[in-house]
Amino acid sequence: MSIFPKRTIPGKTVTIHWAIALESEKNIPQFPLIRLGVQSPDGSIVSLCDQHIMLLPEPKKEQREKKEIRMSNNLPRNTPLLILADYLSGKKKKEKLVEMLKHIHFSRHFYFQYSLAEDALPGKYKLISEIYLEGECYTSRTAEEDFFYVDKIRTTYDNGKIRIHNLSPEICPVKIISCSQALAVNNIYDIQPMESIQVSDHPETQYLLYNEERETILLTRGNTNRILRNQTLQNFEKIENGSLKIYVLFPENDDAFTLEENYARIWQMADGTLNGNTLKNIDQEAFNSMMEAHLIYEYDIRK
Repeated sequence: MSIFPKRTIPGKTVTIHWAIALESEKNIPQFPLIRLGVQSPDGSIVSLCDQHIMLLPEPKKEQREKKEIRMSNNLPRNTPLLILADYLSGKKKKEKLVEMLKHIHFSRHFYFQYSLAEDALPGKYKLISEIYLEGECYTSRTAEEDFFYVDKIRTTYDNGKIRIHNLSPEICPVKIISCSQALAVNNIYDIQPMESIQVSDHPETQYLLYNEERETILLTRGNTNRILRNQTLQNFEKIENGSLKIYVLFPENDDAFTLEENYARIWQMADGTLNGNTLKNIDQEAFNSMMEAHLIYEYDIRK
């Protein structure tokens, strides 16, 4: 089984891939009972599948030799690259890759969606796979890795310090990025289950990333408006007569600007880390005209 992603948060959805061989080992159809489910941290189980699947017998050897049927009696199917990546990323899986590749095109692939409620419990969710056939129960060969995590983080502030709380009974990796003009520093922490870490408040812009860096929390308080260059514009720099000139082009029309002196300086500094007051202090008239021309704009980094 494969799970995408392996880490998520409440309110999101994970996709679960499950496969079974198409052809039975016997020369008769078989109808195993398939039971799949997700077990949450409190032990409760949500069923994903509880039904019989038909496994067909292999074509007779003489039919293959006479080419009376296709060499493969399976319909075409595609295998997402994410599944191959998942097989390679787990423990001791590389040596099983050849075996997996041999069987992947001769299997029936199923995909299930598991949606988490907004108040879902954080922690480790286990996948249950049971195949019942002729009184025998077969479980997943990847059972040790059939799980995903639900992360939950909370932040609090006290006397210039930021405390980051891990509300999960599992370890939660986080990254803290502190941004200033032309410089970004990051630190990575593993917050232990139900514990917290403390970091200093950054004077400019600071972010917390977690859940495989898909989730971002702004740690900066106060004014959160920042000035950013228009990201749709093409630009290039050139030194002429010892002075910097920046040529900016609007791709949807023929508008073009040549920025020099304070205009060029404001353009270079509008990297999303500084607020408007800082850039206005350079040259308020230049700042206002660049805003009116949509060369730069203000945005709220909380959004």
